[in-house]
Amino acid sequence: MAESNDINGAETLERSSEEIRQNISEKLESLSKTVDQLGARVQETFDWREQVVRHPYMTLGAAAGVGFLLAGIFKPSPSPGERIMDAIGDTAENIGDKLQSSFEGKINKTGVVPNLMTTMGTIILRSGIDFLLAKAAQPKSAPDMPTNGRHTRSHASATDQTG
Repeated sequence: MAESNDINGAETLERSSEEIRQNISEKLESLSKTVDQLGARVQETFDWREQVVRHPYMTLGAAAGVGFLLAGIFKPSPSPGERIMDAIGDTAENIGDKLQSSFEGKINKTGVVPNLMTTMGTIILRSGIDFLLAKAAQPKSAPDMPTNGRHTRSHASATDQTG
């Protein structure tokens, strides 16, 4: 009887190990399927094309926001010359407005004179601004060149030609 217990005990041990192996195999397959599903879901979540299809307005808003941020970061600052010219232009406009307002009360508003004054003021301001812009755009002259545009010979070259 001891042998039968050993045989039956071995069969139960053998079955239980087979069952354990089968359970492990089933759990492994289930885990593998779950990991595959999770991988597909993660890939779908981080697929930008899928997100654009699902949420087009949110994607458009995010792209616009990023664009505005980048435009603000990389916006070129005006050069000192541009800042000076803007200040001169604003000052000229203010002077023109003050002149026009001071003349409006003194000049007959029904005649041609107000239109003529406004036109002349505009022409004078434009000419002044154009003159200042041209002066700002000119390159600086060399130290040995006079401002009238004539070239002068150096002292050494003048003595070489006479001797």
